[in-house]
Amino acid sequence: MKSIRHLAIIMDGNGRWAEHRGFSRTRGHLVGARRVFEQVEWLAQSASLYGLTTVTLFGFSTENWGRPEYEVTSLMKLFSYSLRSRLPFFKEHGIRVSVIGRRERLPFELCGVISEIESLTSNNSKLNLVIAIDYSGQWDILQAIEKLRLGLTDFESNLCTARFGPVDLMIRTGGESRISNFLLWPLAYAELHFCDLLWPDFTCEDLAQSFARFQDIERRFGKLKTR
Repeated sequence: MKSIRHLAIIMDGNGRWAEHRGFSRTRGHLVGARRVFEQVEWLAQSASLYGLTTVTLFGFSTENWGRPEYEVTSLMKLFSYSLRSRLPFFKEHGIRVSVIGRRERLPFELCGVISEIESLTSNNSKLNLVIAIDYSGQWDILQAIEKLRLGLTDFESNLCTARFGPVDLMIRTGGESRISNFLLWPLAYAELHFCDLLWPDFTCEDLAQSFARFQDIERRFGKLKTR
């Protein structure tokens, strides 16, 4: 069994899922959030089997600020509600929550919730759940270079993702085949799985199939195929 120590997911397609059904895009994000916790529960229960230590979710990109104001506002409220209301869930499953990205543009309430949840889950050790909010891979590299310029240790240790290690498998739902400025450095040698299913339709069974597909891949990291 090959280890999948670090899994990254771009949860694309919530808005389109809702629009296809005549719902508001906000409804799609709400359904998508419920799907997140179904998947995270399955991952926490399967962590020891796959050697999984970290799951990083792309919650809100820097570019997402360009969406309509009502959608951005509803997303920020959904982040606050989901994090705070799921504290018992995090404790039950031993999940440590970390949020990466810029915080100076986030609502004051959300920043407070993030700090609270990070503190209250800091001793949980079964699974690291990393949520990228107002995150950009390019920004992360640039801010790491700036810290390096100021003489703060080495480049890689200054990245937001430094303590979580490289990504082994990245899954993107929604039918798009790009990484959209997500985890540029940690994704250098990740296996990429692009799925046509919209995120609310992506089940735990689909996730298990992605893991099974990963097992069939020989990861050579630029070296020759083993005989």
